[in-house]
Amino acid sequence: MKVSFYFSLILGITFLTLRFIGLFLDLTYNNLLLALGLFLLLGVSLPLYLYERYRYRQKMNEIIQDHQIKGSKAKSSEKKPGSYKKKIQEYPSFRNQKQGLKWGGGNIHGSAATRGSKRSFLKK
Repeated sequence: MKVSFYFSLILGITFLTLRFIGLFLDLTYNNLLLALGLFLLLGVSLPLYLYERYRYRQKMNEIIQDHQIKGSKAKSSEKKPGSYKKKIQEYPSFRNQKQGLKWGGGNIHGSAATRGSKRSFLKK
């Protein structure tokens, strides 16, 4: 969907640019270039953009509703002493989050990581 949006946008701008250049060089198909450029921009790119924004808003609304449902379930359940309760975020995340442990530190592998090993080259 995004590829077709960008493709039609680029082609529409290209046709309008060629039409603008054609005004000075007296190209034979100036009216056709204008019509194709406007059709691609207004007839194809604009509806694709509006549809993409609609889908994005639907996705955000769905995430917010899921977050509100999970939040209300967690608030309604009583916490017993000694039970583990998962920490719930106050705000939902709108991006896909990857699960798992993340290791930082450049070239240091996770199994060999120790405190201060990132700055060991400065201690020479």
